[in-house]
Amino acid sequence: MIKILGIDPANKQTGYVIVDNNFKIYDKGIIKNDKFIELMRTADYDRIALEVIVPYGQRVGKTTFATAEMIGAISMVAKLLDKPLFRATRPDITRHLGVQRSTKNNKQPTADSQIITILGKRFAKDYHNNRGEGTKDNPDYFYGFKADIWQAFAVAVYYIDTKVNNKQIKLEV
Repeated sequence: MIKILGIDPANKQTGYVIVDNNFKIYDKGIIKNDKFIELMRTADYDRIALEVIVPYGQRVGKTTFATAEMIGAISMVAKLLDKPLFRATRPDITRHLGVQRSTKNNKQPTADSQIITILGKRFAKDYHNNRGEGTKDNPDYFYGFKADIWQAFAVAVYYIDTKVNNKQIKLEV
């Protein structure tokens, strides 16, 4: 069994999930970046799957540079901890999951919402009633997931599918 730390970094806080190669979730959250660096040092995991930013030919602002700095910090900590680091781009993740792009004649939901739908249909017992989250008394697979945790999980799923299990899976929304 391999435990993967899936990471969706940002300028102030980072979304993460720790999941094994059988997709059992051990931990998840969105925490401030300084706390996340500490989590990297103390958490139980074997490998890291990190979403990195790619240039889209657009002007970038302070938050993009701060996110790039966080990606650099995560990369350095991974190296210091001697943890294998896999870098994934958003386009690679969305393509793997089968996210559809909008066109002039064919509007699609946002990529984030499609990712939630795709992952929900794949892993949750009861996706259609509650996005696979369930309730406190009856939690489903994605109980407690929000915002960047979904994206961190998507990075981990992409890594497990393509590098650990060597599968190419495309699901429809």
